[in-house]
Amino acid sequence: MKKCFPAAILFFFLFLIACKKQSSTPFENSKTLIVGKWYVKSFTSRLFYNDIEVDSTFQKSFTNADFAQYFSDGSGVKSTNASPAPNLSIFRYTINGANLSLINATDGSVTPEIITQLTATNFSFNVERLIADPTAGRVYTAKDHYDFTK
Repeated sequence: MKKCFPAAILFFFLFLIACKKQSSTPFENSKTLIVGKWYVKSFTSRLFYNDIEVDSTFQKSFTNADFAQYFSDGSGVKSTNASPAPNLSIFRYTINGANLSLINATDGSVTPEIITQLTATNFSFNVERLIADPTAGRVYTAKDHYDFTK
């Protein structure tokens, strides 16, 4: 028994050293990880009326002209493939953990987004918006999900 005790203590200390402390905030490095050019990998949109899904779409065919670029100064550029040239829009952003807010450079409107994944090579977020249909007199809720890769 006396021979096993030092081995048990050694095993216990090795176990403590090997255990990696998990971050209490999963997106604590979001301000640095988001910086760079992110290419759209997939897009899902679901449209709801009175909490009932009425339409959905999924797209995974994109070009190198479909991207979002985030700069370290809180500014960015979105690009969507269009003809004859890509459609570019400038924005500002703020980020705090999983909360990302895009501020439209033209009208100052804010789009809140929730980051679901952010690593050195993958970035995903959800965004929810209200869409008014004045012809039908209805307001729909669009729930979109974007996946990007560097």
